[in-house]
Amino acid sequence: MKRTMQFLIGLVGLLNIVIGLSFLFNPAKMAAEFAISPLGTQGMATMRADFPAFFLTGAVFSLIGAWRADRLPLMVPLMLLTFALLGRDRPRPRHHAFRHQFPTKVLFV
Repeated sequence: MKRTMQFLIGLVGLLNIVIGLSFLFNPAKMAAEFAISPLGTQGMATMRADFPAFFLTGAVFSLIGAWRADRLPLMVPLMLLTFALLGRDRPRPRHHAFRHQFPTKVLFV
């Protein structure tokens, strides 16, 4: 069971590396896939900086946790996802955006 969990966590880490590198090298395509519309070159630069940082940080610590079979490094991706989910829930009462957020929120669970 321990090896299975290490393998699954490692797969999640590799998936996050692919997503992070995709945001770094092809942010326009990833913006469409994540339903984001950057405003101009500054918006594209922000996406190119922030999204890879988020996904690659989660990936590195997931892979470290899987490789070492240690729970402590897994706290970093756990906290990243926790704050991302909390940030998605905040605008719901004011903007009535829940029905638009649901498909991407399912990916986090």
